[in-house]
Amino acid sequence: MLAPPQSIDHGDFETIEAAVMETERGRWFLAEFARRRHADDIARLLAAIDRLEARAVLADAGQARARLEADRAVSLLADLASLLRDLRPSGDPRAPRRPAMLGAIAAGELERRLAALAQLDGLDVETKLNLLG
Repeated sequence: MLAPPQSIDHGDFETIEAAVMETERGRWFLAEFARRRHADDIARLLAAIDRLEARAVLADAGQARARLEADRAVSLLADLASLLRDLRPSGDPRAPRRPAMLGAIAAGELERRLAALAQLDGLDVETKLNLLG
């Protein structure tokens, strides 16, 4: 918005407005100017609302993605825990694992579980911290 010239004060504005309002064209001009300003203001407000809505959608999508990653991490950790249970003899958790236990795991299951663990390892640090928090 432009600053008024130094030689014009608030009273001058009212005088100029009154002079413009004396003619039909002047009244039309001021009404049209006000209408256009109002339309511009509304357009700016709608654009701001659109930007806020877009940010909200992105935030919701980010939260949904984080929930999915957390659910996947929980599943991977459950797989890892199951794998560890399968690899140790029942009873004493400190006992060394028996190679014979590997034969009890279905073919390909060990590879699947290790791949799942690798996926968990591939998550970014922020996601890992969120899972632990």
